[in-house]
Amino acid sequence: MKNTVVYADLTFLVNFFMDLVLLWVTIRLVGISLRYLRLLAVSLVAALYGTGCLFPSLQLLYCLPLKLIISLLLVWMALHPAPWTQLRKGLVYFYLLSFAAAGAAQALSYMITVNPSWIHASWLWLGAGMFCLLLIGYRGNQFLVRRLVPGLLRYTVLIKFDDQICSAQAFMDTGNGLCDPLTHRPVIVAEYGIIRGCLPRDLQEALDEHSNGADMIDAVTYSAWASRLRLIPFRSVGQRHGMMVGLRADEVVVRINEQDVIYRDLVIGIYHDRLSSDESYRMLIPSALVIES
Repeated sequence: MKNTVVYADLTFLVNFFMDLVLLWVTIRLVGISLRYLRLLAVSLVAALYGTGCLFPSLQLLYCLPLKLIISLLLVWMALHPAPWTQLRKGLVYFYLLSFAAAGAAQALSYMITVNPSWIHASWLWLGAGMFCLLLIGYRGNQFLVRRLVPGLLRYTVLIKFDDQICSAQAFMDTGNGLCDPLTHRPVIVAEYGIIRGCLPRDLQEALDEHSNGADMIDAVTYSAWASRLRLIPFRSVGQRHGMMVGLRADEVVVRINEQDVIYRDLVIGIYHDRLSSDESYRMLIPSALVIES
């Protein structure tokens, strides 16, 4: 049986370049500023750890729990001092990118025959993995922002007022920090046209005649649903302080991962304009609702 010779220097170089590109793409996708000296240092540490598996005396360091801990520390060092939300996102990207690079290398090895006389299998693995990662690094943000993320952050939402039900597509808005002043629960923002048919006639007339300002608030106060009324303070571009009219719904159903999550007595903020120019969504759902589900 022919023995396979594994060179430590070659293993170190392959690990170093792969870890360098892998961490670079992770940082790029997370969206924080690159610190090149730190990136090089972390890649060096990762390559040393990857090369250590060649030495029998160090095999205890390569059990699965320690591998997970080491990878977590590497991502933390590369992203520090990013907050936990970005660190969590970075870990997800790091593992997904690792699988993508390994899959690309495996696929390429099946597609072509490697001749040891002109190329070493390690360099083939390195080239295929780096090409996959660089492609994701340069085009991944565009794909995530334009295609993947909008699809993942859209939900079907049903709102119930008494016996009336209205529904529409909602987009999860991580910047939506509106809260009900009484209960301190998050507020869903909906276009007026979506919920209009669920409202009593006098409330429709009040909202039709007064789209904003104090007149609208006064008109809504004297409607049949005055007990459902909420005034929600908000800040927006060009307006430091404002008041949005909200109505307490009896029930809100959000479809998350093919499951219906039911919320009771949530407030629906009424927005008289369009939330999306192409009407791909007509509600904004705060991320706090999805997280707590």
